[in-house]
Amino acid sequence: MLAVNTISSHAHRVEQLQIQRLSETVLQELQSSAVEMLQTFDPGVEDIEIWSQSGVRPTLYIRHRDFGLAPLSMFGDGMRRILLMATTIPLCKDGVLLIDELEIALHTQALHTSFDWLVQSCVHNNIQLVATTHSLETVDALLEVCRHHENLVVYRLEHHKDQTTTTTLDKELLITLREELGREVRW
Repeated sequence: MLAVNTISSHAHRVEQLQIQRLSETVLQELQSSAVEMLQTFDPGVEDIEIWSQSGVRPTLYIRHRDFGLAPLSMFGDGMRRILLMATTIPLCKDGVLLIDELEIALHTQALHTSFDWLVQSCVHNNIQLVATTHSLETVDALLEVCRHHENLVVYRLEHHKDQTTTTTLDKELLITLREELGREVRW
């Protein structure tokens, strides 16, 4: 069966989903893969843990070389988003990962690093990544990261009255439009 997982634009804020994905990676003995992916993003990450001080409400913690055991909330939305990706990717091995609004919660200065990590992780796990964005900065960062990968395709959807059309831009056309002509590709 083909593994398919989704990450919505707000999923990184749902701690119960984060706990569920981490639990799945632990049960499938894939936690080390998720930790390795996080270490690419932040080398200080040593482990991801679930703790419940009261025994009622579990909370995600990151064991960090510099901060010790710290709640995930201390690291901000960018780390939450990356953690959700890192715990979802191993579950999608040889499958499909759908991410809505790819750049959500990631600072524009971190896009290149984050997308390089994401693309490498998907390639390593044989995952077809399908992502949405409205951000030109995201398109440019993906184009730069995917320069050495042959499979980058952008689909632009246009809605006219009662009909939706699709424009397909392969990597070479995207390079020409963005870098040689300086054109807007989102229309």
